[in-house]
Amino acid sequence: MKKRISLLLCLSLFLSMSCMLSGCNQDQKQIIGIWQAEINYAAAVNAGIYSADGMEDVGDYFAYDSFPLTTTFTFLSDGTYTVTLDPQSVFKAVQGIRGHMGAGMEQYLADQIKKAGLDISADAYLAMLGLNRITLGEMLFTNYTMGKIAEELSKESSGLYRVEKGKLYMNNDINAALTEENYDTYQLDGDTLTLLECHCQQDERFENISESLYPIVLTRVPQ
Repeated sequence: MKKRISLLLCLSLFLSMSCMLSGCNQDQKQIIGIWQAEINYAAAVNAGIYSADGMEDVGDYFAYDSFPLTTTFTFLSDGTYTVTLDPQSVFKAVQGIRGHMGAGMEQYLADQIKKAGLDISADAYLAMLGLNRITLGEMLFTNYTMGKIAEELSKESSGLYRVEKGKLYMNNDINAALTEENYDTYQLDGDTLTLLECHCQQDERFENISESLYPIVLTRVPQ
């Protein structure tokens, strides 16, 4: 009996030491794989609109309520990750930019005409210029500009990650070390990974991340 107890104690001690050496980080293993969510990037897009030259006072006309993009996070076993945007959702979002901006400009013109006390509609005014909402959007955003937007959105981003004590540490540079200041709190429940809050404002590379994006609920993609 004593030998059995001694053996169990030794086994328990061995397992404890193994946990210390390996980190016993089950979440690190469970997070490996492909995760996907439809994220509303309206706040990030609006931040860019309001910060553009001359847009401070008219940004409300062009702000988005919704700018959804299907986003895929891939966490690899070597401690690296990638983030990509689904091409179809990018195409749909980009195609909608012209109509959205054209509508915003039309409303802006309507308000300016009303303030000036003119007896003419925005549609009629645009018609006098040989324009309508569609052609106005095309004038505001050329095919080249649309292509550049789609190109930027389609770029894959990557970096390093580490999971520890309910925190998902990430950076956007594989050649740079992870910092303790940049992390998301998370909850991992089976095939659902929820990024709860972003604690990354101290890292200037992530300073434009909007808190309104959170929580982000990611679902594991079967492989």
